[in-house]
Amino acid sequence: MFCKLKKLLVLNLSHNSLSLLTKSSSDISSNVAACPRLIFLGCSSCNITEFPNFLRTQEDLQILDLSDNKIYGDIPKWARDIGKDSLFNLNLSSNFLTGGLDILQWKKLDSIDLHSNMFEGPIPIPLPLTEGLLASNNSSLRTLDLNGNQLEGLLPPSLLSCQGLEVLDMGNNNFNGTFPYRLGFLPKLQVLIFCSNNFHGNIGTSKAKHPFSTLRIFDLSNNGFNSTLPSSLLYCFKAMMNSTEKIGKLQYLCNSYYKDSVILKVKGFDFKFSRILTVITTIDVSNNKLEGEIPQAIGDLVSLRWLNLAHNNFTGRIPPSLVSLSELESLDLSSNMLEGQIPEEPASLTFFEFFNVSQNRLVGPIP
Repeated sequence: MFCKLKKLLVLNLSHNSLSLLTKSSSDISSNVAACPRLIFLGCSSCNITEFPNFLRTQEDLQILDLSDNKIYGDIPKWARDIGKDSLFNLNLSSNFLTGGLDILQWKKLDSIDLHSNMFEGPIPIPLPLTEGLLASNNSSLRTLDLNGNQLEGLLPPSLLSCQGLEVLDMGNNNFNGTFPYRLGFLPKLQVLIFCSNNFHGNIGTSKAKHPFSTLRIFDLSNNGFNSTLPSSLLYCFKAMMNSTEKIGKLQYLCNSYYKDSVILKVKGFDFKFSRILTVITTIDVSNNKLEGEIPQAIGDLVSLRWLNLAHNNFTGRIPPSLVSLSELESLDLSSNMLEGQIPEEPASLTFFEFFNVSQNRLVGPIP
C-alpha cells in the first residue's frame, strides 16, 4: 500500500493495533522499483510471523526494528543483504528466532539487540580480515544485547576489537569460562551484565591502564564465582566514585532512536528499565560462592545506588565504610555468614529504602 510513495524514506508503524501482512500478491522481490528505498523501518509489535518479503529490496536501510513480534525460525540468508553497507541499528528482540549468529555480517552496526530469542551455539569468531559483527576492524558497535538466549561457549577474544562498546549484556545464556577481565581494555564500557551463566573461578583484575573506569552497571549474579571480591577491582570503578551528577541534568545512555534497556534486581525485585539513566549505578554479585570479608573499598563508590551481595559466603562484620555511600538506596547482604552487630551508620543515609541482612549470624540490638 506504500509502493506509490516513491520518495518515502521513513516508515514507522510500531506499537499500534496493526497486523502487518508479510506476503504480497505480486513478487516484489523481482521488481525493485515497486518499493520505496527506505532508510528507517519500524514494525515493532505488529504481529509479524516471518521476515517481510519486501525487505529483499531494502539496500539502503539504516534502522530496522522488528522487535516484539512472533517471527519463528532462522534468519533467512538473504537478510544479510538488507542495508549491507548502511545498516547501523538492528533490533530483532523478543521474537522466536533460532540458529546461530553467523548470519550477522553487517559491518557498520552501532547497536544490535537480539535479546529474548532462542539463538544457540557459540558466538562465531571471525578471522582478522573478515567483515562481521565482531571483526577486528569493527569499532562502531556501541550496544550488544544477547540476553535471554541459549548461547554457549567462551566469549570470543574479538570482543576486544569493539573499542566503542558501551553496553554489553550477555545475561541469561550458557556462557562459561572465567571472569573476562580483558574487557577492562574497552575504554567506553558502561554496562556489563553476565548474570545467570556458567562463569566460575576467580574474579580477576585487568592489566589495562584504567580498566572498567567508565562502568556504571556491573552484574555477575547467578554464576559460580568462588573467590573473594577484590578491592583492586572496586578501585577501578571510577564512574561509581563520581557523585557530581545533578538532578537537573539527567541524561540517558543513548539519545538515538534505539533505547538501551536492561533488567536489574532492585530492592528485591526484577525491574525493567526501558531506558538507562546515566545516574544508575549498581553492583550485583549475588548467588555466587564468593568468600572472605566484604572489602572496605566499597565505601569509596560514593555514587553507588544499589548493592547486592546476597547468597554468598561472605564472613566477618558489616563494614562501617558503607556510611560513605551517600546515594545508597538498596543494600542486600542476606544469606551469608556475616557476624557481629548491625552497624548504626546506615541509618544516617538519606535515600536508604531497602536493607536485608536476613540469614546471617548477626547478634545484638537492631539499630
